[in-house]
Amino acid sequence: MEQSALWVLEGVLSLPVDFGAAAPTGKRIKAVLLDFSNGSGDGFLEIAPASNARTGSWWSASEDIGHEFRASVRATDVMIASLRARSFLDAALDRVMVVTGVLPAVLRLTVLYNEDEVDECRAGARAEYTITPMGERTRSIGPIMNPHAVAALRPGMRAQRALRWFRKAMTLTEPDDRFLAFYFSLECISNDVRETIEKTHRCRSCGGDSGIGKSQTDGVRELIARHPELPHKVFGQLTGTRAALVHGSDDTAKERAKVLEPIIQRLALDGIAISLGLEPASVSVVDTRTPEMVLIATADYAADTDPSNRWGGPVREAIARLRAEHSAGAP
Repeated sequence: MEQSALWVLEGVLSLPVDFGAAAPTGKRIKAVLLDFSNGSGDGFLEIAPASNARTGSWWSASEDIGHEFRASVRATDVMIASLRARSFLDAALDRVMVVTGVLPAVLRLTVLYNEDEVDECRAGARAEYTITPMGERTRSIGPIMNPHAVAALRPGMRAQRALRWFRKAMTLTEPDDRFLAFYFSLECISNDVRETIEKTHRCRSCGGDSGIGKSQTDGVRELIARHPELPHKVFGQLTGTRAALVHGSDDTAKERAKVLEPIIQRLALDGIAISLGLEPASVSVVDTRTPEMVLIATADYAADTDPSNRWGGPVREAIARLRAEHSAGAP
């Protein structure tokens, strides 16, 4: 079986906190180290002020306070490492929000590299190591896509909510987050396509009104019916994936969300178009999903350009120090 290597993802966060100020405990913090890996490195995050971090007492969204980070995971190849590192970082930042009390956001990812290969370089066993440079996605600029929609921009309340969730979905990066936001948009607009008459479930025994709210999905079914090319059971797939994501009942739900996202995006846009009095096929938006591409390269190793230099040592050493402090009872 192929061994999992240690991979390190580096980048910059927007995190409006002053690491130099005294924490509520009275201690001054130089960096935040979080190890969810039990010492293996498969889930470690370190955050420290960037060398050019802005100083001062005030912050605004247009003046981000940059902090460098490195996150490590274990994976058998660079493609898996890229996916796992991004997924771990996203989950870890949820916890960083709890610790810092502010919203962290990724400003940019800079590089992903194989730490095991760097170790071999340090030992003189090899001269280069695998990296994948990071960057921002770019797009060609084109004309306005739906100029005919100008005359229809008086949406009702349902369409307004649907548009809000649709736009939010377009700004998100994680497939499960995007799927849920598009799903909310679709739910908002469903009754504008076809009103669901029965608002509550009926008792299976007596047939009376149970008083339990019923999903308003008749419009969703009608939107699906407009696309005969879709899988026969797509409605169940959409609702099942939504339930699994919300309730955390299925580890494969995120992958299903990635596959189903283009479908639910199209259905939501169709519903919005119908609500605005437009032909759905005449309205389109640019797909903003991030392509799953990883640029694989190698970097020549030199002691003065060792990627761990600005961190004071490799990830393994940082984890070892952290575990030693915890064992000694340090906070």
